[in-house]
Amino acid sequence: MKAVMVVKDFNPETDEPGQVDCLEVPTPELAYDDDVLFKVAYAEQMSGKYTNLVFDFST
Repeated sequence: MKAVMVVKDFNPETDEPGQVDCLEVPTPELAYDDDVLFKVAYAEQMSGKYTNLVFDFST
């Protein structure tokens, strides 16, 4: 199973951007009978609060 993860945070001291990568991860075990796993075929962009880990949007 693959997951999109932030592998390096934005460095405000050097203004170096962070990095997002698609990594192989173990498939999580389902804890309950009604738990489900979703397969995502396509994702267009990273959104929400996580973009500030990659770029500095405060300026």
